[in-house]
Amino acid sequence: MAHARNVSLTPGGVHLILSNILQPGTHQPPVLQVLRCQSMPNQQWQVILSDGEHYMYALVEDRVMQALRSAGDTLNAVVEVRQWFPPQEMHGRLAVSIQDMAILGHTACTIGKPQMWLGQSANVQSLPHPSPEPPTTDVARNPYSVPVRASPVAGARAGMCELQQQGNRWKRTETALKADDVPLIAISQLEPMLPHFRIRARVLGRSSVRRFRNVRGDGQCASVELVDRERGAIRATLFGKAVDQFFGLLIPQKIVEIVGSSVKTGNPRFTPHPLEITIGDRDSVKGMEDDGSIPGVEYNFTSISRLPELPTEAIVDIAGVVMETQALVSFATKSGETRSRRNMVLADGSGTSCKLTLWGAHADSLEARPGVVLFLRSVRVSDFGGGRSVESTDLGFIEADSDDQRAFS
Repeated sequence: MAHARNVSLTPGGVHLILSNILQPGTHQPPVLQVLRCQSMPNQQWQVILSDGEHYMYALVEDRVMQALRSAGDTLNAVVEVRQWFPPQEMHGRLAVSIQDMAILGHTACTIGKPQMWLGQSANVQSLPHPSPEPPTTDVARNPYSVPVRASPVAGARAGMCELQQQGNRWKRTETALKADDVPLIAISQLEPMLPHFRIRARVLGRSSVRRFRNVRGDGQCASVELVDRERGAIRATLFGKAVDQFFGLLIPQKIVEIVGSSVKTGNPRFTPHPLEITIGDRDSVKGMEDDGSIPGVEYNFTSISRLPELPTEAIVDIAGVVMETQALVSFATKSGETRSRRNMVLADGSGTSCKLTLWGAHADSLEARPGVVLFLRSVRVSDFGGGRSVESTDLGFIEADSDDQRAFS
């Protein structure tokens, strides 16, 4: 079994590289940690590297990544960066192209609490190039020194490592993300490669909790739709223990702050947004005061008379008066769960009516009598039973007797 040894991340390494102060071949190579890596076209990889305090983006040639991967898992690997080109601005941020780096070892989680480096990008090529002192390797003086192993750590988790001094030795403990450690960003700034993020948003819609069973056992999940003050929108999904921890806080129309670490490309089958986030049990969700800066639910109403022109499965917003309502019906699904359904008839100013079917929590919570005006966001067009109708969706939102002026027209 490989023995552990102490390796120090280079203090200020990200700043030195992106400021073009540090240059390859003129000093001891900087030591950084790999936080994320993702393959890209043209035989390249996008990699996030951290010095324990800040992180940066880098493009790495495929041959270099393959060499690294042959030495073990790259996630949380501690690497020595040996050759790179001067920083260039790409997609509004500085990044470097790396031609050579080597793995020194692996850790179980992220070292330190790195944040994105926000230095100046202008005139990078003309910055001075002093020769800095070699970075210290004294474990007692460097808070980003950590024992690493030459072989991968089994079951590595994407948490954070806090180093706590005990005499002349450092003890590593894994901690959950804290809001104060992560800068607040807009939803539009989220990217799949971000090691962690903090957003503040209004909950527009919330699904019911879905329970399932597969080869790994029983599970549960739920989703919410979020919008921030810049009107950026995204879907967030909770799984497992995170449902028990956070579902009760994610209430439609409420403001929440989310600190998380999982952003991925959205699945067009389930979300209209290009990205989606996953909230885990090590993440953080807390309710915030509503200061009015984040917009509420916005509607783009479609006339009921236009429903026959739309394809089935289309998602629309509808406003109408309840003309008829039926009693709540409960039934058992194939999975053995009990589900609720309620049918209504709506009519709008076009003089046209349609059937509305409410499912699950929407059916349980809404007992609208004839004459009540409903605003419905994100209902699905259907042709069940002949003719066009609409039905509620998990992340839809229903407002009864709104004080919006359109409710009186």
